[in-house]
Amino acid sequence: MRDHVNPCRIYSLNDEAGTIICAYPPSVRKPVIIAPYSEETMHGFEYAVGSHMIKRGLEKEGLACVKAVRDKYDGMRRNPWSEMECGSTYARSLASYALLLVYSGFEFDMYRKHIGFHPVHDGDGSYFWSLDSGFGEYKVFGGTKQLRVAYGTLAVKTVNYSNSQRGKLFLNGNPVEFTWDGDNVSLQGMLVLKKGDTLELIEG
Repeated sequence: MRDHVNPCRIYSLNDEAGTIICAYPPSVRKPVIIAPYSEETMHGFEYAVGSHMIKRGLEKEGLACVKAVRDKYDGMRRNPWSEMECGSTYARSLASYALLLVYSGFEFDMYRKHIGFHPVHDGDGSYFWSLDSGFGEYKVFGGTKQLRVAYGTLAVKTVNYSNSQRGKLFLNGNPVEFTWDGDNVSLQGMLVLKKGDTLELIEG
């Protein structure tokens, strides 16, 4: 940012990197009067654009946006728990939570009682999910995919385990009746999973 002229608020400077709200290609003449704040690097928007890039397959570029923010708040340059944007601990930086959703591919439809996961990367992994009623973990290892409730409850009728092969479904080790509806596991009725419950799909 050393060569970038910003007449507004300074959230990046000197050797720091950042994603500018609005930039102009060399072939385009910059307006004399620009849109307010367009020369700034607002962290909430940087997280948002980084998350969208990752979602659209531009993972390297998206992570570069995220890293630029976090490098500024490394504990030496600035407070790592207070990302400044229109004030200390400004709420818009909570857009960083989108990274959890993007990497897990988490989806939920409260009306249909549908939950699903579409991780960015294939293979084994563990992903956090959270709703108003509870939170837990989605875990993939080998040919097994687990949906576990760590706290609260989860009411569910259909589950998308993401590119799953046909297999058997178990609730805490006990067989569960279900049918395949496209890529979704469709339960015979609504299940209310409680703390400690695990809904497990074993492929093959």
